[in-house]
Amino acid sequence: MSEKDDKLFILERAPDGNRCVRIRDGVAEFGVLRQPQGDDTSSDVSELVKLRPHGGGCQAYDVETLWSRSSGHDGPARVTSPEYRTGWDALFGKRAPDSEVN
Repeated sequence: MSEKDDKLFILERAPDGNRCVRIRDGVAEFGVLRQPQGDDTSSDVSELVKLRPHGGGCQAYDVETLWSRSSGHDGPARVTSPEYRTGWDALFGKRAPDSEVN
């Protein structure tokens, strides 16, 4: 895909991120654009992009994808946060043996 086919338009600026629409190969995708925070590949981050102003006075940008979650691996999402691990252990960790045996 050429970057000519990938544009992003800022719709609304907000404290938690900019609401935007991205048009890729004629398909519109709505989302929130945020500044990256360190090595932020948390579960709600789907892509890391580089924006270049498209020109004119509007909030239009050419998009270059630097990293995409879909390019990482096949299969289900890998969740490795400490909260997830704690929850997993609470649900599926070792259990105390039953005092009564059938």
